Amino acid sequence: DPDRALHSARNVIDPGGGAAILGDRSIWGGTAPWEAAAIETVKRWLGEPRRAGSGTFQIPERPFEESLADAGFAGVESHFIPLHSEWDLDYVIGHLYSTSYCNKALLGDKVATFEEDLKRTLLAIVPSGRFEWNVDVQCLLGFVR
Repeated sequence: DPDRALHSARNVIDPGGGAAILGDRSIWGGTAPWEAAAIETVKRWLGEPRRAGSGTFQIPERPFEESLADAGFAGVESHFIPLHSEWDLDYVIGHLYSTSYCNKALLGDKVATFEEDLKRTLLAIVPSGRFEWNVDVQCLLGFVR
C-alpha cells in the first residue's frame, strides 16, 4: 500500500530530508526481441495473465507522484536516468525468478524444463548469450520542508 507507506515515512522524516522512489520497466514491458521471447516463454509455462503476488498485475490506481504529494512531501521531482547493461543467460533466469510473475514457486516441479526451454528460445535469438538491457530508471523525489 504505497499511500500508507509514504504517510508513515513522512511522519518520521525530519525537515530537510526526503524520500526517493526508484523504478524501471520490467522485461514484461520490453521491446527487444529477446525480451518478447522470454515473456512468451513465461506465458507458455504459466498462462497468459501476468501474475503479481497472489493475483494478477494491475496498473497502479494512481501515480506515485500523487501519493508523495498527498503524503505531505513537497517539491516532488521526477528524473530519468538512462541505464545500459548487458546480462548473461544466468542473470536473465535469476531476474525472472526474482519476479512475482515467474518465480520458482509458480513453476514448481517444472523449473528444470522451463529453464531448458527458455535457454533454447533465447539462444536462438541471441546466440552469444549476452542480452542488452536498456532502460530509463525513474527517480521520484519528495522533500520534507
